[in-house]
Amino acid sequence: MACEARFKYPWVWLLLAALVLVDDVMAMDRVQRRSWEATIDAYVVAVRWSNFEDVEEMLDSAYRLTHSLTDLERARYAQIKVSSYRELRSSLQADGMVLREVEIGVIGRNSQAERTVRCTERWRWDPGRKQWWLVSGLPDLWQGE
Repeated sequence: MACEARFKYPWVWLLLAALVLVDDVMAMDRVQRRSWEATIDAYVVAVRWSNFEDVEEMLDSAYRLTHSLTDLERARYAQIKVSSYRELRSSLQADGMVLREVEIGVIGRNSQAERTVRCTERWRWDPGRKQWWLVSGLPDLWQGE
């Protein structure tokens, strides 16, 4: 005799499976989520418009103290134009950090050559200031070159 399992309501299992796949960022509390959305919106606008001075203000203060931008680095950012910015994936880590993998289209102002760069952003929640801070630094649009 063959064993056969039948479920009276198979859609319930589909619903449960879908709930498991809900984005990790939804695990944040309401204050964190609102701050996250506002921070990411402002960050994306700043990057998309190549406004790296505003992006620099979103850097974690501890990171800024140890990794201040040189005049040469500022000049390099001034020589590019961002043509696209797209989030590929994001995940909430066990330590509360959010990792985002993004793809950025970059055009050299002098060469007018376009290229695509992938970057991983790391964001930290500051419960005292109720603010998200970028701890991975400005995007490396030259991939170490």
